[in-house]
Amino acid sequence: MYKSCVDSVNPKTLIKKELTNKGNILFIRGNEYKLENNCYVVGFGKAVLDMGIASEDILGNHIRGGALSVPEGLLAQKPSIPKTLKVFEGAKNNIPDDNAFLASKSIVNMLETLNEKDLLFVFISGGGSALLPYPLPPVTLEEKLFVTQSLMKAGADIVEMNAVRKRLSFVKGGKLAKIAYPARTITLILSDVVNDPQDVIASGPLVPDKTPQTLAIDVLKKYDLIKDLANLIFLPSSKNKVCLLFGGETTLKVLGKGLGGRNQEMALRFSIALDQLAKQLHVIDLFNVVMLCAGTDGSDGPTDAAGAIAYNGQCNTADLQKLSPSEFLADNNSYLYYSLLDNGEDLLKSGLTGTNVMDINILTVQSKI
Repeated sequence: MYKSCVDSVNPKTLIKKELTNKGNILFIRGNEYKLENNCYVVGFGKAVLDMGIASEDILGNHIRGGALSVPEGLLAQKPSIPKTLKVFEGAKNNIPDDNAFLASKSIVNMLETLNEKDLLFVFISGGGSALLPYPLPPVTLEEKLFVTQSLMKAGADIVEMNAVRKRLSFVKGGKLAKIAYPARTITLILSDVVNDPQDVIASGPLVPDKTPQTLAIDVLKKYDLIKDLANLIFLPSSKNKVCLLFGGETTLKVLGKGLGGRNQEMALRFSIALDQLAKQLHVIDLFNVVMLCAGTDGSDGPTDAAGAIAYNGQCNTADLQKLSPSEFLADNNSYLYYSLLDNGEDLLKSGLTGTNVMDINILTVQSKI
């Protein structure tokens, strides 16, 4: 009888029951999708390995890529593994860990490349929340785990836990759906929650979060955790702007033959560093970061500019305009770089100011969330 119960929810059987491929047309519950080598598959949970294997049988060569996050040790117990999908093991003992975080990053990175012609299949099952950890920067995985464990010890229920976890997640509470947009998304869920509430299963990564924004704070107050966890909760969601002022002069080592000044080069270096940081922590999605570097005398090096402005996304604009920031930097050619970029809009040309108290750097950071 036990075996019969387990067999009735066999992931492969359920997926093949829902998805049918006839002549490169996919049929699913009355809907039709044309298959044109445009399919991507991701999954997170205890049952998604077999769901992924079943999808390969159905979609075949139409799958262009995919990633599955499964419990540690599962692969050793399975006779077959996916051929086209990358499989990550993690979340030992159902606790989010670095391996599961790596899987989440792989999934997010792939989803960020999709367009409106792509068809994304998302498989979710029990254990999916622990296998899709992605803390909202600057919160770390350890800090988020500490919050979760504190709530569990205090006796919080699943709804209360999810209310807090969603606020600290880059992907939960419908945020994964935003990342996948504009791809068309088909989600198949093997539910382990009574009444199948989609916003609760795996903390609802593809479902809009309809809970009041104040609920997370209310939960922390209820269990008297607000003081202990305040910094973790408030920092990533703060609406306040941060403005830092710096004064002095940088030392510039000139190795190239280009034209520029220490402030323009500092802006260029900051722009490149910010671009690298954005790729790791999704700074572009979370914050507006702007830095102005300028000489108080209105002249930066042998140029007519006082300095330049750098911001997140600037390197992306340069790439679109066929400009290589690193090549201009290697030649100490920051003035030409900023002159060409957006027709010089990011160069600061104040004219001679009639004073000189070294340089000023102004850095502003504002949350988008």
